[in-house]
Amino acid sequence: MRDLKEIFKATAIGNYEMAKYLVEKGMGVNGRDYEGYTPIHWAAQGGHLDIIKLLAENGGDLEAQDDYGQTPLYVAASLGHVDIEIII
Repeated sequence: MRDLKEIFKATAIGNYEMAKYLVEKGMGVNGRDYEGYTPIHWAAQGGHLDIIKLLAENGGDLEAQDDYGQTPLYVAASLGHVDIEIII
């Protein structure tokens, strides 16, 4: 779980280099937190387009739903991240 916490934090705060390092180390790009958020959900919430692309290119699920049925697109749209809405 520690590894997942690290990738959640990196994607949430927009730390591309750390996210890339963790992905290269095989950390769970589709891992889930206690509410079903994946790293792509966290990146979408923060508006981190570069990290979303990184995760998607490495098998991240752009259609993943959290425990409430929210996809990364829904998260991005609800927060006004239009640039993310376009690529998702």
